[in-house]
Amino acid sequence: PVLVQGPALQPAVNASLTHVLKYLDGSAKTYANAVQAYVHVRDTAAAHVLVFESPAAAGRYLCVADGAVLHREDVVTILRKFFPEYPIPSKSVVLIGHRSDDIALLRPSLSLFQPCQHTR
Repeated sequence: PVLVQGPALQPAVNASLTHVLKYLDGSAKTYANAVQAYVHVRDTAAAHVLVFESPAAAGRYLCVADGAVLHREDVVTILRKFFPEYPIPSKSVVLIGHRSDDIALLRPSLSLFQPCQHTR
């Protein structure tokens, strides 16, 4: 997963949570004109358990979000809706050399692609 969001086990803010916190604490004056993949921490844990408990599982796995990609404008819009009192940025900035289609480029290079299914 690119950015894991949700309840943290540790008392300190980790890198994934910092990504959202910077929009809430005023340290980010703009947001990137880019997309980002997100996954909930419980979905990440479920994926780990699924692979751990499968006797046929061997080797290294890449968990790629499919459908969990948001533009940063969507992220700040959601944050603004839930936290209107915070200084959430309203201006975008273009990142030079940033590729918004990284996941699409990665998929063909994977030896196996299997979509995750939610059964809850």
